[in-house]
Amino acid sequence: MLGEITSLLFMTVIYFFVKNLKFIPTIRNKTYELLITICMWFVIISVANLIFLEIKMPYQWYLASISTYLYLIASVSIVSLMFLYIYTYLYESHLGFKRIIPYLFIPSYVALFLIFINPVTNQVFEITETNRIVFGQQGNLSFNLLVLYSLVQIAMILFYKVQIKLDEKLALLSLPAASLVALVIQLVIPSQVMTSAAVVLPLLIIQFYIQRKDIIIDSSTNTPNQHAFLIHLKALINDEITPKIVLFNVKNLADINEKMGYQTSNIMLYQMVKDIQKVFSKGIIYRYSGSKYLYLTNQLTDIESKSLIQSLNELRKNEGEQHFIINYAFLDGSYIEQNSTHFIYTIEQTYIELKLQKENNLFILDHNAFLQFQKNKRIIELLSQVINDESLLVHYQPLYHYHDKNYLTYEALMRLKDDQLGFISPVDFIKIAEENEQIIPLGYQMLIKVGSFIKELKEKNIPLQWVSINLSVIQLLSKDFVKNVIAITKKYDIKPNQICFEITESILLDDYDTPKHVINELKAVGFVFSLDDYGTGYANLNNILALPISEIKIDKSVLYNAERSKNAYHILKSLIKGFNDIGLYTVLEGVENSKHDEMAKDLKVTATQGYFYQKPQPVEQILQNQTLN
Repeated sequence: MLGEITSLLFMTVIYFFVKNLKFIPTIRNKTYELLITICMWFVIISVANLIFLEIKMPYQWYLASISTYLYLIASVSIVSLMFLYIYTYLYESHLGFKRIIPYLFIPSYVALFLIFINPVTNQVFEITETNRIVFGQQGNLSFNLLVLYSLVQIAMILFYKVQIKLDEKLALLSLPAASLVALVIQLVIPSQVMTSAAVVLPLLIIQFYIQRKDIIIDSSTNTPNQHAFLIHLKALINDEITPKIVLFNVKNLADINEKMGYQTSNIMLYQMVKDIQKVFSKGIIYRYSGSKYLYLTNQLTDIESKSLIQSLNELRKNEGEQHFIINYAFLDGSYIEQNSTHFIYTIEQTYIELKLQKENNLFILDHNAFLQFQKNKRIIELLSQVINDESLLVHYQPLYHYHDKNYLTYEALMRLKDDQLGFISPVDFIKIAEENEQIIPLGYQMLIKVGSFIKELKEKNIPLQWVSINLSVIQLLSKDFVKNVIAITKKYDIKPNQICFEITESILLDDYDTPKHVINELKAVGFVFSLDDYGTGYANLNNILALPISEIKIDKSVLYNAERSKNAYHILKSLIKGFNDIGLYTVLEGVENSKHDEMAKDLKVTATQGYFYQKPQPVEQILQNQTLN
């Protein structure tokens, strides 16, 4: 009796400890939580059964009979759940593992059937008038079941084909081992009741060595973290359940941290998560990373998500002056291939899109958006392949110089081709390359190919002033950029003054000092710089003139505007004259027809770039055309 009461005290502590934890909602964890509940009732019933059998009281026979029935049913349930726990631990990641589960419990079904018909058959047990248990022909039913499942469990653990960590293997073995040890002790010393101890001890071991690893909580908001989300996502996919995800992005978290401090910010985040949980109650909220939160369920539509977000905004409308700006996205997993890698990519791309959304806006990942994400994913793969294979495709567009009546400069342009997507527009892949910093290795590869192109022009005595290469801020700010560029030009015998780096006004809008310092370093070595797409940005003219540039390229939109408006034309003409007067080369982009060409001549630009003269072409075509010219 003392052993059972002690076990009850330990089991009570385990029960309430586990009930206050948040486990990842996998089948194994759900099995464990159910096992804890059944074990709690089993120990209570075990203690009650001993009391009813040993202490005289009214209706003792009935109470002893009922408690014995419950004890046997709970025993079978615990043995079955322990087996299920080990099975799910080993095989939950295997596709189709759930289909086998019903067949694993055929012995348990038989045992429960015999227990339920026992009042008629008395084959399992009966209670005598002196309140003693007398076991029938099937009296060893629970013992036999325990031995059967325990031996199978031990075999599964020892011969499982995937390597298990030693501490986890020993923890798993504690379940069947403790049961068998308790059974042997009970057979040797019948008066010693060990069943509750055999249950409690392995549960303690399992909790500390295995289950604690599935309590993956973000401490600041008491929400499961990204790792927990990934396990839950994979579990849904393995169960062939379509995930539905609502994404939350706190746009101004960094500002709140700076103004209010991290402690206050964490309190605000904790309250925000509580508000989300009040509204989104069917699934689980996860902290994906930093300012990003997720709601994962399998029961939600885009219309329902809109309604829930409206309710959430209503709940948050009375927040103070300092409040979080949240953007939302609804991701319907039915559009996505049921693979966790595809889901993660789509989630990451959706968060990038959320950064561009307005306050409290809902972005719905519909079929078209998903197809665009898939295209982006394919582009990233292609760019990686190009980088690894050093197979960058470069086309060159000649620029016609009016004074020399010849093509003296060229712009090198990256091109990307795919068997499925065909030629991919630079508008699509350059932005992606910049976002993923693939533009850095691509830029170095471009420089090498341009060096080879310059060498071929020289061998064929084709006149050349320079070849222009587009340069992004990401490249300028990359580590050792100047050092690497100089090393490449020396290795491939490229003269720095034959390379013109094209930059845009965007470098003037953020941290101007750093890119300007890099530009000055390269300029000092002899590289030429050109300001591209002039007229599309918002940079101050004084800042532009302070750049160490030799050329300014006027965007085609400025030309087309001047074509429609006389005032715009006169302003453009004055600007070009001013640029020419201070010694800058002026290039007019987008010259597509004879009218544009006449305008360019009248505007007195140095050169023109456009389809009216030549389109971007592969190296072979350029060499052939220029040789003929």
